[in-house]
Amino acid sequence: MQKEAGKVNPGFPGVSVIIPCYNYARFLGAALDSVLGQTYSNLEVIVIDDGSSDNTAEVAALYAGRIRYIHQENQGLSASRNNGIALASHDLLAFLDADDEWEPEFVSTLIDKLQELPDSFGLVACLDHKIGADGKRIPDRAHDSITGEVNTRDLLLKNRFFPGATVVRKDLFLKTGGFDTELRSSEDRDMWIRLSSVCRLWILPDMLIRVRKHGSNMSGNGLRMRNNIRKVLAKARRENLVPRVNLPFWMQAYSILDYQISWIFFGEGNRGAALAGILRSLLLWPFPMKHSRLDVPAFFRLRAFFRFIFAWLKSLFHVESKAS
Repeated sequence: MQKEAGKVNPGFPGVSVIIPCYNYARFLGAALDSVLGQTYSNLEVIVIDDGSSDNTAEVAALYAGRIRYIHQENQGLSASRNNGIALASHDLLAFLDADDEWEPEFVSTLIDKLQELPDSFGLVACLDHKIGADGKRIPDRAHDSITGEVNTRDLLLKNRFFPGATVVRKDLFLKTGGFDTELRSSEDRDMWIRLSSVCRLWILPDMLIRVRKHGSNMSGNGLRMRNNIRKVLAKARRENLVPRVNLPFWMQAYSILDYQISWIFFGEGNRGAALAGILRSLLLWPFPMKHSRLDVPAFFRLRAFFRFIFAWLKSLFHVESKAS
């Protein structure tokens, strides 16, 4: 699915790319360049400016004629994506956050896979790699991420891909509703969980999205993430996506939540909250878990516990030393 002299081949299904942007003008140009530089041509690019107070409009104006730019009063990320879906002209959707970037083969690779799979599949995703604010790649630990088909249980235990790593059939949003505007984070995980109840999902092993880490990402707020993921899990339990009577599964899901949030607190420098979180995780489910399916090291919670308690004791010692 290559470009031919920049012309759109009408035989290729169209993809509407929705880019919400709130005060990310400094990254928006790179995101747009990565979309407009795709080897797949049949794209509609919709930028939803969610009431930005920076120069987002000026950056978008540089791409006039190649994108649709919509300015709205601030409504939040979920509403911005929903508004983009309502404006989309094509039957396939892709989402890209304004601070992330795609590899040139992103769309063509995911479209190829979606067309290859049975019609029961409604979403194809890929893996990611991290970049810093300067665009340089951030080294990550070696690990084997889960690829192939993932199901509702997989997503309830752990989010498996970023919003910008997906191509989704638009009609599925009519069946499940849009992104939940009550959620201030984890709205994408909630969406994928609901989609998994009406279609099948596939993850490719290719790392085709560059996810930018710059210190002000929404996923870096431990308290907000904990509260919103709890809402996501509670909603799925009410809807009986996994039977409510299956207490071992739900205990593991909430245990993993506490483990993940403890690391966010640790990254914030809140050693006490990190230690409390990992203790809750161990008390809630003190038994081993299938770490390979969770894409974590063996004994992952015990390793975190010892690291957190050492850091907590070290911080106490430092405080006592300063006091003396």
